Amino acid sequence: MSINIQKMGAFLDRASEIIIILLFFILPIFIWPGIFEIGSLDKIVIIRTGIEVLLLFKIITWLGGQKIEIKLPKICLWFIFLLASSGLVSSLLSDLPYQAIWGSPARSMGLITWLHIWMLPILISTFDTKKIVKPIMFGLALSGFSAVVIGLMQFSFFDFSFLNLNNYNLRLSSTFTHPAFAGSALLLLSSVAAWLIYNAKSKLDYIISYITFVVIVLGLVNTQTRAAWLGFLVSVVIFVFLLLKTKYKKAFAITAGIICIVIGIYLVSTYNSERNVHISGSVTNRILNVTNVKYGSSAVRLNTWQTGLLAASNKPIFGYGLDNQMEAYYPYYTPEWGINEKINSLPDRAHNELLDWQLTGGIFGLILNRLLP
Repeated sequence: MSINIQKMGAFLDRASEIIIILLFFILPIFIWPGIFEIGSLDKIVIIRTGIEVLLLFKIITWLGGQKIEIKLPKICLWFIFLLASSGLVSSLLSDLPYQAIWGSPARSMGLITWLHIWMLPILISTFDTKKIVKPIMFGLALSGFSAVVIGLMQFSFFDFSFLNLNNYNLRLSSTFTHPAFAGSALLLLSSVAAWLIYNAKSKLDYIISYITFVVIVLGLVNTQTRAAWLGFLVSVVIFVFLLLKTKYKKAFAITAGIICIVIGIYLVSTYNSERNVHISGSVTNRILNVTNVKYGSSAVRLNTWQTGLLAASNKPIFGYGLDNQMEAYYPYYTPEWGINEKINSLPDRAHNELLDWQLTGGIFGLILNRLLP
């Protein structure tokens, strides 16, 4: 009987490792706000169900006599506990506690979802982290690679109606459904691909990782998200500087790849201009208009931040409750918002992570989230 229990524990561990890798493949694509449906299946449910299955497997192996060791530092566990407690208090004190706990219909990013997300690193720490880190990083990078390929295929007018994807002309949005979300995610995933290049053990690993990195950066540039461009440029300067001290050839290869991407974007932009394809905002225009805060997306962002700060000042301690940003902005709507946005359209996020946490979790949520190691 003990042998069967050991075999079952080993099987559940292997199955759990596969689920973790699949979760990290899905996570960058599905977790972003506004991305909630594929056909009739709620994508957030996929994430939550996967984490619940992991927890169930761990409980079964523990009941079978296997020792479960949580390797996260105690300070991390305390911060997660305090974040969860703060989120519960802010949700119960909000004007819409049900929505704060379960999430809005559009985003499903209430307390329940965040509890699942905070639980994930705890569960991962119970496995052999040295063994599972690289597969997780590969799953993340492959996720970005796949999303960019789908986005570039959209440029060729492939029909992805079964994925419910939005079309922003030649601004890449792909499975992220919005260029801003795509830019933020691909900025993160580009660093993951760079990590894989740096830690490549063979020529094949290096080639695959390098191609993945180039494709992800190509997608990042095509999102035409200026904040993502700026973040990428800063990270490239830091990354290349660090590599020049240790592995000059890899630094040179990555720099050369970035130059090729920039040239490629220029050629694609020129080609599309010659075809007279209507582009809502070309790469050049996006760069030239970055300081224009009177019209367009820059004006929308500035108004969102100013109004968000005003709303946050009214509930500074515990905020409006998780996933309740739209309720925070509602009292401050004015007809002038319709100049640069759709009429009667309210922001469902602050387009600034710090301000988002201040609005939803108050000062406690903001500080605890920023201090979480």
